[in-house]
Amino acid sequence: MIWLRRSPSFLHRNVVMVDGPPASGKSTLVAYLSQRNWVYKYNYKRLGLVNIFYDILMRLYPSLKCCELGGDRDDKIMQVDAMYLKRLSSVTFLSEVVYKFGVYFPLLVMISLRRFVIIDEGIALGWANYLYLMARKKALKPAQVLSLMRIDLVFIRIISRISDLSYFFIDRNFYVLEKLWRKRGNLVPYDRKYYALVKLSFKLFSEVYTNSMITIKIRKLVLGEV
Repeated sequence: MIWLRRSPSFLHRNVVMVDGPPASGKSTLVAYLSQRNWVYKYNYKRLGLVNIFYDILMRLYPSLKCCELGGDRDDKIMQVDAMYLKRLSSVTFLSEVVYKFGVYFPLLVMISLRRFVIIDEGIALGWANYLYLMARKKALKPAQVLSLMRIDLVFIRIISRISDLSYFFIDRNFYVLEKLWRKRGNLVPYDRKYYALVKLSFKLFSEVYTNSMITIKIRKLVLGEV
């Protein structure tokens, strides 16, 4: 159980990052914890500018579109043919870098103004997106994925220096996730490969954060069926 306690010091800052694979209950937990009026919720969704760019591009050039989105994922980049994404990998990379700075700087300001911030979506889900785009869609090159990961680590290190940072990774059995996925109304199967990438990304972050001089409390919450 995650206990939220208001610090008696006005200068003390607490940041909690909640992460996990799709349908794990991550956003539900964040919504519950953020009901307290002194807790500020910050939604960080990756690929924001990238999806806007490809949405506009597909409207202008419908031939770029290769498929419809499955389930409740709304990443427009997933609809673009891999052949075109490979050619536009530099644009995808630069768009995500610009978006990343545009997200992290307001977050740093918010942390300096608020005593408790809870972040919906963390490292594992974000890195899994990059790895998925690299492996399945050829939308990013390995060096570009590595650069995006390094940028994340730099900002996480800054956050850990100005606050007490905790990272909670919610995990469930694959078959439980699959059941919860269907309860959402999704007709497409739960993506086992993406689930594996999320767990791999969490393991990777758990191994590299100490070398990046990040002070963080990491907890893995293994939940059963609800």
